[in-house]
Amino acid sequence: FYNVVPIDIEGSEVERPWYFSADVDYTSSDGFRLSTEVKRTNFLGNAKNISLDFTYSRIEKGLELSYFIPVFFQVSDYYFDFISKIGMSEFNYEGFTEEKKYVEALIGYNDEKWSINAGLALEDIDISPRNYLFSKSVEAGNFSPVYPFLNFNYDARDSKIYPKHGYYIGGAVEYGLPYAEENAYFKYSLEGKLIYSFSDITYSAIAKAGIVDYSDENIPEAKLFFGGGFDSNRAYGYKEIGVITSPTSYTIEGAATMASFSLEASYPIGENLYAEVFTDNTMLTKEDYDFSGDIITSAGLGMGYRTPLGQIKLDVGMNVRDPSIYEVNLYIGQSF
Repeated sequence: FYNVVPIDIEGSEVERPWYFSADVDYTSSDGFRLSTEVKRTNFLGNAKNISLDFTYSRIEKGLELSYFIPVFFQVSDYYFDFISKIGMSEFNYEGFTEEKKYVEALIGYNDEKWSINAGLALEDIDISPRNYLFSKSVEAGNFSPVYPFLNFNYDARDSKIYPKHGYYIGGAVEYGLPYAEENAYFKYSLEGKLIYSFSDITYSAIAKAGIVDYSDENIPEAKLFFGGGFDSNRAYGYKEIGVITSPTSYTIEGAATMASFSLEASYPIGENLYAEVFTDNTMLTKEDYDFSGDIITSAGLGMGYRTPLGQIKLDVGMNVRDPSIYEVNLYIGQSF
């Protein structure tokens, strides 16, 4: 009446505030990867929550405790959340092992399309060699970087689970502060995704680029770029590829410059069942701002089964120059 709609709202407290989730992925080189999360919603009231995440695989182990406060403060009509994290992790690269402890605090803004996070992170990193070549080319030791960071993305896809049209733009920036024996570095990356459907075929493209700008070798090797995995080059294991020296070879060192480009086409072959063909192209060079390096190109086939919670995908990718180099990936989610 008179442009006012009477509404009755009823509410009740959540009766089961504890939640548990888990997922399992598999790759032929790294084996199974298990991830679990235990979450307590409405922790201390006002929709705050606390969660514990655990990850375990042959190459990766991690434990993280996070605390989330929604609508921490308001500026005009914009609402900002607060998130704090503390955790530890271990990751086995080809040439070295990274053991890390970290504390992170950030302010986040989210709406229908935008997601922006900015904060400060403190890390304690131990780098130890796993390969005798590592000690000759890369510095091991203890590092304690402190860096402010900014992550953002703009998601204009028509669906976050099964998009058929739209685009996505994301980026990340971090600045390692110079202090004591720590050296300054500037790391940033940008990615774009484009999705278009014609008839029954959905075409997807993704391009990424990144730079680590630093003047001294004394930064943690894990801060550099590595390639491989379902979101990079699917003919290789996760973060397996270091600096690329030819279309079929690479070193154990991390890259200061990264660029990649992938294409994928998906076609329905049955109810909720899709066949896919893809190509991934990766460039990793030792020097910053160097986009003239060799490229590793892979191609492959995949199959996906769509569920209400996400797509179960099986991909087989191989190096186009050497088919004996291949990888089998089984995971839940989208590569685009």
